[in-house]
Amino acid sequence: MIWMRRGAGLVIVVGLLAAGLLASAPAASANKTPEGQPTPQDMERAASSMLVWEDAPAKLKVDAGWEFTTKYDTSLVIELCSRNQQSVQGPKATLLYQVELGETDDVTDPTSLEHDVYVYPDAKSAQKAWRVMQRRALRCTGRNLERNPEERTNVQYLSNGTTQVLVDGRPGIWIQSRFARPVTDGAANEGGYYVF
Repeated sequence: MIWMRRGAGLVIVVGLLAAGLLASAPAASANKTPEGQPTPQDMERAASSMLVWEDAPAKLKVDAGWEFTTKYDTSLVIELCSRNQQSVQGPKATLLYQVELGETDDVTDPTSLEHDVYVYPDAKSAQKAWRVMQRRALRCTGRNLERNPEERTNVQYLSNGTTQVLVDGRPGIWIQSRFARPVTDGAANEGGYYVF
């Protein structure tokens, strides 16, 4: 499971999961849709195991609202950070289940909670994806120059490490993004603290 905090208020929970863990084998084989897309039963099981509004800690002041999305695409990736205008990404997945809690507005309501689960074909593939993420996260370090939409250059400092909290006996990865000066022109440049 991955927890991610972006800017002043966006918190994202991400997980890597083998497809078989969401559905029993008979249901998965009997209800497969074309090209391996999830069935309505798969989506119902996924939605029932994800965050609900009551899971949000009160101190985050997450506004009411809940939305479940399923994305099926051959190019879904987790973005770990951006280094000098180049995206550092995790491995590709073909299926993403996503829950969004609260309404996100950078000015009036900047706090929302997002729970993402990237699904891989089997446990071996999910474990390999995690190892790739661990290696690539090491690139998220040092001084970084980022241009914002108004063509100003922002100096960003990235650092990373492993968490003290264990999930299934394994430490997570953290990445911190800090800007040398406050950025006031949008959430895309706010930086934050991300925990995978």
